[in-house]
Amino acid sequence: MEDSAPQPTDDPVYVLLEQARQLILRFVHYIDSIFERLGTARPSNALLRKLTSYALVPAETALRRVVLILAAHQPIPERPKPRALPDAAKPPSGTVSP
Repeated sequence: MEDSAPQPTDDPVYVLLEQARQLILRFVHYIDSIFERLGTARPSNALLRKLTSYALVPAETALRRVVLILAAHQPIPERPKPRALPDAAKPPSGTVSP
């Protein structure tokens, strides 16, 4: 984790994204600390299920919401204009049409 204090900002999206980032980091740190305490012992299936439901799934949900928030604040790209079709009814220059 970073040692520097977060810079103040007036952008509410930035503040929300920073809070989500901190939440995800706390979940990851929580999971990491449990595995560190276990050492080389294999975790039980019940522990893995609890870690998945209490930490991993909420972290993934927060990450998905961050992506949706970022996408919602991006400008909508302009659609490319369709190419003009060649006019087949136009007679070649220098010819007279009947």
